[in-house]
Amino acid sequence: MSSLLQPTSKKERIVELDILRGFALLGILLVNMAYFNSPVVYSHLIGLELWAGWADSIVERLVFFLAEGKFYTMFSFLFGLGFIIFMERAKEKVKRPRLLFLRRLSALLIFGLIHAFFFWFGDILTIYALFGLLLLFFVYRKPRTLLVWTGIMVFLYFILIFFQLLGAWVTTQELNPVVVEQEALFNAEMMALVEQSYLFYGQGTWSEVMAQRVHDTLFVFSYMIFALPIILPMFLLGAYVGKKGWHRDLSSALPILRKIWLFSLLVGLPLTVLKTYAFFQPEMSTYSFYYGLYMVGMILGDPLMSFFYMISVVLLLQKSFWRERLEFLRPVGQMALSNYLLQTLIATTLFYSYGLGLYGQVGPVWNLVLTFVIFSVQVYVSRYWLSRYSFGPMERLWRMMTYGRIAGKERLTKSGSV
Repeated sequence: MSSLLQPTSKKERIVELDILRGFALLGILLVNMAYFNSPVVYSHLIGLELWAGWADSIVERLVFFLAEGKFYTMFSFLFGLGFIIFMERAKEKVKRPRLLFLRRLSALLIFGLIHAFFFWFGDILTIYALFGLLLLFFVYRKPRTLLVWTGIMVFLYFILIFFQLLGAWVTTQELNPVVVEQEALFNAEMMALVEQSYLFYGQGTWSEVMAQRVHDTLFVFSYMIFALPIILPMFLLGAYVGKKGWHRDLSSALPILRKIWLFSLLVGLPLTVLKTYAFFQPEMSTYSFYYGLYMVGMILGDPLMSFFYMISVVLLLQKSFWRERLEFLRPVGQMALSNYLLQTLIATTLFYSYGLGLYGQVGPVWNLVLTFVIFSVQVYVSRYWLSRYSFGPMERLWRMMTYGRIAGKERLTKSGSV
């Protein structure tokens, strides 16, 4: 196994994937800033506007339109592609590559649970670790099989949403007083959680912050299953690209990538417009027609725009002019796990009461400014770290937990050997 544990060489690393990971991290930070410093996880469920200023309102809608739902799906695709790359390397070096991947997911699950319960409730690592187990059922399937299963899951999700909307419409037509009362109670509960979040995160003791975070984490995890029909298809599409080998021979894949790029724009953009329009309607609720528009935009529009973004970056990288200018994203992407967790560490220190206590005091405009400030810091830190070491700190720990003691004894080497 020792050869497997050697640092990935420069020739083995795929520059485009590192840059895409860096780009995805920028988008994820852009979206997550609102969740770091305000109770939007609850306010969104009842259509509550948290910022009244026109500038904040415009920026909030722009971020929602351009970024919301586009970048976690991007990372899901890259996770699926990375799974195939990992398994291909592992099959050449070990007898039980699936077991190695299970250890890798187990380590990711530990990171995710610690991140969620002790730092921030919006963790995505736990979801990737749990849903990633399903990839093991597809590792030896043909590429076409992956596409078929992707289509089946999306179709079934639409059927589920259709019957949910139908039931909601029938309920509202009957004006069932029980349903009206339940909705009123739900709205009151969400409003109470909004107020409690402001109090505990912004001014609370460490134990109060901890209690609020545990509640928020369990609340978010209770909706985890609803993310499966979106994340798993993106996993499978990433695995499809990995099995087809497009990442190894981009020049041959460019013609079909351009077709996907155009289709994603022509279909994904209108769906994203509808999603944004529906989401910000005052009448938006699970009992409204707008909810249906929102769900269609989320299920189809977000992944399509994610592909549009990814392919746009890949096409730009074919030009030396843009390749040089997007190079700054590469080191951030090489340390994707470390940088994802670092974003939480910086943001919660800024916003929570045990840090600067700015929770609820910073709106979308300043969120935008802080996003680029924090990301600029990450670019600098990543460059510096990788000029000295082969891996980011969390990437090294992940390898140690995946490969065992042998990897643990591996010395950090100069990045000249990366």
